[in-house]
Amino acid sequence: MRIVAPRCGVDSRLPDTEAGNPVADEAELHRDALQLFLTTFSPRTTVRVADRCGASGSWLNAYGSTVPLSAVDAERPVAMHLRGRTEPRIWPFDFDARSGPVGAQVAWLTSVAAECGVRVVQVASGPTGGRHLWMGCPDGLPNTLLERLTNVGWALSGPDGILSALDVAPWLNLRQGAMRPPGSPHRLGGFAELLHHAPAEAVGILEAGSSRSDIAELVQALEAVARRSGARRRLPRGARAAGLPPSVAAAPSRRPVSVDEQGHLHLGRDRRDVSAAGRLLLATSLRPSTDHSAHAFATLLTLALGGLRHRDVAMLVKDGESSPGLEYFRSARHVGNTRVPRADGEKVLARQWRLAVERASRLPPRTGDAQIPDDTALVVHDLLLRLEKADPHRWTRPSGPADFAVLNAVALVCLTVGKREVALDVRRLALLTGRSHDTAARAVRRLVADGWLGVVARADAERYRARVLTIAQTHVCPTNRQHVCAVPPVAGSDTPENTPHIRRTLRTTVDLLGAPIWEVLGHHAARTYQALRAGTSCMAALVHVTGYTRRTLVKHLRRLKAEGLVRVRGMSWKARSLANATRPRWPRACGRELRFLLDRARLRWWNEELSAIRNSLPEAKVGRHANRAVRPFPRHEDRRPDHGAAIAVVASHLDIVGLRRQIVAAARAAGHSVLRHLPGVPGPRDATVLAPVAAIRRGEGCGSR
Repeated sequence: MRIVAPRCGVDSRLPDTEAGNPVADEAELHRDALQLFLTTFSPRTTVRVADRCGASGSWLNAYGSTVPLSAVDAERPVAMHLRGRTEPRIWPFDFDARSGPVGAQVAWLTSVAAECGVRVVQVASGPTGGRHLWMGCPDGLPNTLLERLTNVGWALSGPDGILSALDVAPWLNLRQGAMRPPGSPHRLGGFAELLHHAPAEAVGILEAGSSRSDIAELVQALEAVARRSGARRRLPRGARAAGLPPSVAAAPSRRPVSVDEQGHLHLGRDRRDVSAAGRLLLATSLRPSTDHSAHAFATLLTLALGGLRHRDVAMLVKDGESSPGLEYFRSARHVGNTRVPRADGEKVLARQWRLAVERASRLPPRTGDAQIPDDTALVVHDLLLRLEKADPHRWTRPSGPADFAVLNAVALVCLTVGKREVALDVRRLALLTGRSHDTAARAVRRLVADGWLGVVARADAERYRARVLTIAQTHVCPTNRQHVCAVPPVAGSDTPENTPHIRRTLRTTVDLLGAPIWEVLGHHAARTYQALRAGTSCMAALVHVTGYTRRTLVKHLRRLKAEGLVRVRGMSWKARSLANATRPRWPRACGRELRFLLDRARLRWWNEELSAIRNSLPEAKVGRHANRAVRPFPRHEDRRPDHGAAIAVVASHLDIVGLRRQIVAAARAAGHSVLRHLPGVPGPRDATVLAPVAAIRRGEGCGSR
């Protein structure tokens, strides 16, 4: 198709239904609309064109090459650049149907624009349900105004934002940002179709456009909505300059990055064994309908953290049998939930590898990393010294073992993530300590009151934010008679030279105190066993170290001996490995993990119910879950929420037996260690439960299995 410049901004060759020239061919109408739009508004003499899959011949969602306007193929998807040498005269809003109710959000933004005097043109993107909104400004849109629009668009397009379906990615790429214009074919069939205007009318509206002041008023109105709705999402500085997505550029760089001989990035470290998470992701085979992109990026992230180079990953991609988790780079999704071989696999791998290395360089230190901030190591080291100086009777109280286990678990998490302040929900803390979540929550309250821990930020269940804890340095004594002040910070303590040794010691302590066997023998017996493991053997020394009486210690030792965990040698006692325990150690712990997964799903369902009830702002009605057939939360006859019935509904939509097998298998693979619940360790997580729960909320498959 050859592009011919129109006369006076309107192509007289376009069919006009009102003039008696009916449209015989719909495809021809779209081709004429594309020709008119590109000729009138393209800021460059070239456009980006879609790449073709070599095996199937279908079009890919990748626009890696450009062609002149005169060489545009009417059957090939094209994307028009948004910026050129001058200020852009038109600007699009891209709404993705996968991220929210597109119709309601487009209607709301159109009404807000109309109130500000800005006329927009609506375009149906294609068969996937997406929408494009185009607005014009004959004077050109200055960069300062576009920057404000990008910032407020990013704020409102969060997961729970008013414009959750808005995709601002084309706005962030200053050089290659592009959008499919009206009339452009879609890779899955169909065209970008004008909804309410004829092509000539749409071009006329955009050419007339709106003034800069009207568009500035629209931006100001959106900023006011963002403030009113509490949208605090901020676009990271340097996201555009670095060419990185905001999710990657948000965090500061923590690890050095190097460049290999081929110009590909990698972490500036020696190769190390890929983590258990990486091996699990790499060996996971996904169904064709699953999101391969997210899984492949997570796999690349673990490989980047392992110090691998791009050439190593490229060899893995070529070996499909050893790397089913990297299938995304070998095949592309096709019509009918099928996959076809990729022709652009090397390009996609190079781009995703760069993002994975940049993301890996910004992650906080994980368990295997040796570098931990000095202030974090100092605080944890100081806490261990304070625990040694504490009165042992503090831990002989009925709640003492739980408090001791929670305190050690918090210290271990601080070292694991390399931060003094950690967001730690009580359910993860319960799994780490082998207690119920109620016991863990009460232990945290006691430790905060006594001055061992401090609360930096309270939990926000509706935003799914856990309470942020820190190791306290000072506190104010409460009036409770059972209060026992924490040992104050040790004066003159310095950063330990052997931080990895302290981390190993904490891991051993947390793993021992959280073992499921203590739910049978009693958690006080665990402290006695811990003292025996530390080398204490005679009764007098045990009384001094643990704070228990001789009578209590004799009870503990008899239970431990009957379980095969200690042996007697003359007048002394010796600890044996926990592997010698005669009772099964996993049923209750695995059942608790399964209940917590179901409870998280129930909480998410309940929060969405609250959100639907409480939102009273007009713009809140176009949020992510608006206009959906949401299944109501179960209630009693007196309208009180029935959380037990909700758990039953969630469970009825899941393969509970299969999920329990996964949890038990993960526990056995980890040797029943509670350390598998530390941040960054793979296992059955919320995604296993939340996908079926999404179907519950939409009312799909409400019958029990």
